[in-house]
Amino acid sequence: MVEEPNEIQLICSEVWGGNVRSGLVNEIAQVHLPGLRCALYTHPCGGPTGGDLVYLSACGAGRIARVLVGDVSGHGEDVSHIGAWLHESIRRHINSRTPSRIFMDLNALVDARGVEALTTAVCMDYNGNSGELTFCYAGCHPIVHYDAQEKRWKELPAPCSDSEAFRNAILGVTTDTGFDIGKAMLPKGDALLIYTDGVIETPGADGGMFGVERLLAWLEGADPMDPDALVLGLAAELEAFSGMHPLQHDDVTMLAAAAEQDVRGPLLWNMAANRVRRMRRGPLPAER
Repeated sequence: MVEEPNEIQLICSEVWGGNVRSGLVNEIAQVHLPGLRCALYTHPCGGPTGGDLVYLSACGAGRIARVLVGDVSGHGEDVSHIGAWLHESIRRHINSRTPSRIFMDLNALVDARGVEALTTAVCMDYNGNSGELTFCYAGCHPIVHYDAQEKRWKELPAPCSDSEAFRNAILGVTTDTGFDIGKAMLPKGDALLIYTDGVIETPGADGGMFGVERLLAWLEGADPMDPDALVLGLAAELEAFSGMHPLQHDDVTMLAAAAEQDVRGPLLWNMAANRVRRMRRGPLPAER
């Protein structure tokens, strides 16, 4: 049974790291980031811990949101120690200047750790003032974007600056890979869905997988501006498709985000106002 959502609001130079090693199980968290209203759903496979992880941050001016979702190779308790190690590694690098720099640093660490630490990941920055989204992939499935003007969901393809080079690979495959930055606009009314492999690799009764096409078709009937209902509805759809209650095939993580406001005002004013809000609110709950 899904519990009442936890609420997390990142205001000023705050970082929140959550993964399934510490209790966010069959549970939804409402997350407020600069310009984005999000819902995070996680479910580990076969126990209380797993290998999926999530990192979220907000800049000091309250304009830029950063999201990183990772998926360690394997699932459940067997890879939870790798998830814990990567969790701490991401903590040290989450404030790097660009998503691609984060992946370059993490790739070197994962490569040194060995094949047990192979990880797919997506990292994105969102400017709530300009509506610009920058994103970077490491061997993962693309972000799914709801375009309010076109009224449809579509994948944001992985960019590649050099078709002859080895680019955007799974973290830990080789230190020779590079990571390209993609860009898109995410104005008010648009939405995103980031997910780990456990979503589209959910097995059906006929032996086939849920797949990307079925995911996109299901999303066409979802409300893009209601992230809570979207992730909970998709979780229920996966259970119905597989006949598993709860899901037991893999760790499953989904983050839905709706662009709901523009962040306005001078930079220094925003920084001062956000620091006051942070002081009044007090510290975040203990990091998961």
